[in-house]
Amino acid sequence: MGAVIAFPVPEPEEPRRRRAKKRANGQGSIYQRKDGRWAGAAYVLTADGTFKRVPVYGRSAEEVDAKLTEIKSRSNRGLPAEATGWTIASYADYWMEHVASPKLRPTTLVRYRSLISRYVVPVIGKRRLTALTPADVRLMLAKAAATRTAGRKGQPEDERPKVSARTVQQVHAVLRAMLSQAVREELLARNVARLVQAPAPDREEIHPWAEAEARAFLAAARTHRLHALFVVALALGLRRGELLGLRWSDVDLSAGQLRVWQTLQRVRGDGVVFGPPKSRRSRRVLTMPAVVVQALKRHRSVQEHERGLADGNWHETGLVFTTATGRHVEPRNLNTAFARLIVRAGVRPIRFHDLRHTCATLLLAAGVSPRVVMDILGHSQIAVTMNIYGHVMPAMQQEAAGHIDAALSEPEAEAGDDADE
Repeated sequence: MGAVIAFPVPEPEEPRRRRAKKRANGQGSIYQRKDGRWAGAAYVLTADGTFKRVPVYGRSAEEVDAKLTEIKSRSNRGLPAEATGWTIASYADYWMEHVASPKLRPTTLVRYRSLISRYVVPVIGKRRLTALTPADVRLMLAKAAATRTAGRKGQPEDERPKVSARTVQQVHAVLRAMLSQAVREELLARNVARLVQAPAPDREEIHPWAEAEARAFLAAARTHRLHALFVVALALGLRRGELLGLRWSDVDLSAGQLRVWQTLQRVRGDGVVFGPPKSRRSRRVLTMPAVVVQALKRHRSVQEHERGLADGNWHETGLVFTTATGRHVEPRNLNTAFARLIVRAGVRPIRFHDLRHTCATLLLAAGVSPRVVMDILGHSQIAVTMNIYGHVMPAMQQEAAGHIDAALSEPEAEAGDDADE
């Protein structure tokens, strides 16, 4: 019997782990682990601004694929892989860049950055976004309220006034808006800033001119090259930035209409910037009174004359109100010219913005509906108009009462008439 040759029996091969369909570059990889679970990984943004490979796990390739898609989408929007990595300071940077900047005016952005850097970050900037409490917010607001303003040059700090309640309210509003975005992006379960009540600001004191003062000022400004600007300001209540950003393409002298569509602002660090009006309602089309149409016609003739005198040095901007060489008017220079004309007219000094208040007060005193005044001024809500100009309402109500008396009172009995007959 021949020798038996034993051939080694090969060990059974381990089942090869399944791999998911190959994904494109940057989408991450998906594979099945030895324990049967599925895993994947992708490079995504972290809280400190760097990128790292982050793993995810699931019971199926489809579940892992969905998780990878989600974290990559968040990363592409500038959100970190885990919300727990955010601090208030780091999230504020993200919010300003990705949320606030695309939709706010340049001057508003500067204001927001100042409020965040001066009042928010120094107090709660190092707090984790997910660990912020109402007590933290109250502490921040209290410290903001105790802050001293810059004051006059050389003024001792203890003599400088504290910031206004309006500033504290703005600090609270910025934080509330920032945390609302974090809630919408599911980084937070609730907005703790909404649980804290900010101090109510004092009602703004306005000092509008009476009709006689407005007439005296316009008479004194009659020979000034920007006379028409002051007419528009008093007649239509445009803001300074709206006046300086007004273009001839926005004015239809034949139809008597004026469109408010852009503003001019000088922004710290950016120079002169053209941008949209303050709000959606601030974009408006206004019917011009005859006095405005006449003033703008005269102004256009003067500007054409100045263009000829410039002899090639004219800078075409398309703006209605310019310097003698066509350049934009500096906001500070307009304030200076306004102050000098006040002295010439001998009227009570007011701020340039009070020309807007004068317009509204004159309209309301003349019996124009507050709703119409709201549309002319471009206020976002009727409550804004009523809150600012509530002091005019009593006089209007008294006049209305007089009209009712005249309409409903019985005629007085003539002498000798017998009331019993």
